[in-house]
Amino acid sequence: MRATLDLLRHSRPARIFFLAHAQSALGTGAAYVALLVLAYERYRSPWAITLVLLAEFLPAMALGPLFGAAADRWSRRTCAVVSDLVRAVAFLGIGLVSGFEAMIVLALLAGAGSGLFTPAVLAGLPSLVGKERLPPATSLFGAINDIGHIVGPALAGLLLLAVGPETLMIVNGASFLVSAALIAVLPFGAVRHGEDVERRRSLLAEA
Repeated sequence: MRATLDLLRHSRPARIFFLAHAQSALGTGAAYVALLVLAYERYRSPWAITLVLLAEFLPAMALGPLFGAAADRWSRRTCAVVSDLVRAVAFLGIGLVSGFEAMIVLALLAGAGSGLFTPAVLAGLPSLVGKERLPPATSLFGAINDIGHIVGPALAGLLLLAVGPETLMIVNGASFLVSAALIAVLPFGAVRHGEDVERRRSLLAEA
């Protein structure tokens, strides 16, 4: 705990990054509940909920090695920003579009963004905080994810008494826009110097 507080006290880039991640993690936890409510309200079928959840988790499960290879091949900051922008588009779209097929496609897009974000961040943290502060930074990243999964749904339960699930999806999409803007200005995981990318194997071969 002390190491984590020291990290946040002495590293402004770390404070910015974890602030960005915390607000998007809470939004994601709240949007998880809103997504279930939205799927059932629109289609009145448990199969709709099943397909939406599958669409959200399938990309990370099926394409995890590919996302990891992408984070290792290109700038980790670029990968993190792109993944946030992808999720922003996906959640904003889910909140605004009513078609079932579009909802599934957008949920797949959100899952792909999440699948790319995690390996990009974990690979880029050493350049952000330094190797000596990597253990508390990694622990804090995981703790924020867990808090988002626990507090976010509880927050959604309260907010859904006042606003609709579409509003929560739009707010979550906006949280990823904020996260992308903050991460874009951080010294975060550039491509390694001296590495000849032209001679590397294809992305699929590396995956």
